[in-house]
Amino acid sequence: MKRNTKQDGCNNKGQSAFVTHAILLGFVIFLIFIIVNTFMTLREEFQDFTTKSELEQVCFILRSGIEKLVPDTDYRPQTNTTSKIDINLPEKMAGTSYVANFENRSINIFTLSPRFNSTCKIGFNVTYVGFTSGGLTEILFIRNLTNDVIEMKSV
Repeated sequence: MKRNTKQDGCNNKGQSAFVTHAILLGFVIFLIFIIVNTFMTLREEFQDFTTKSELEQVCFILRSGIEKLVPDTDYRPQTNTTSKIDINLPEKMAGTSYVANFENRSINIFTLSPRFNSTCKIGFNVTYVGFTSGGLTEILFIRNLTNDVIEMKSV
């Protein structure tokens, strides 16, 4: 009878089963590291893309609401007039809170991350006041005898 010299699929003269399992475990850990790193990079890129898109969308919504309120004519009524529009803005942008406010003739949107801040211009020569942090937002256009005011506030 011939005696079997192989144990657990390894030859006694070659590497041991412990070394084989250690190399296999090293490859598995390396592959897990690559997969986690890839998903983290994809998550950051996706968050950048979605946040920038949502910033542009909020600017567009606010600017469109203001354009609907401001009349095209130079006619000035003899009494104070007020027009308002309610806009439902997102509460957060890609999971991040934000604040939109007026500064000069522009809308500034600030998030918790400074890389996602944005500014969009508005062309009307009026006084701008107010801010919002998302959700239901009211925009008022107040026309009086001396000047025009656009006011934004969270409801």
